[in-house]
Amino acid sequence: MDKRIDEQHILQYLEGTLRPDEQHRLEAVMDQDPFLRDAVEGLSGMPDKQRVYQIVLQINKHLRKHSAIKRKRMLPFIEQKLLLWASVLILFLLVLLAWWVLKTKLG
Repeated sequence: MDKRIDEQHILQYLEGTLRPDEQHRLEAVMDQDPFLRDAVEGLSGMPDKQRVYQIVLQINKHLRKHSAIKRKRMLPFIEQKLLLWASVLILFLLVLLAWWVLKTKLG
């Protein structure tokens, strides 16, 4: 199953029609995300279902944006680590090449 929480899951949760396993997963996500938890708590008391749907769409848009920012933060760290290891490998190969050149000229 997809790890993301979509509008349909939130609406089904609010209506009480979400499967128990998906309900537990959504509640676990809400435990980790105070924004989502507060939003769902606020929406649960709204009587106008059409307005709830519009707000849920806005919440999900915010969550996607927030998760995209987290992914962007991780990318530079991974790239830096890869660059570091590539530099170490190149340096090692240069030292090995210098040793081989010196050994063949002196030996």
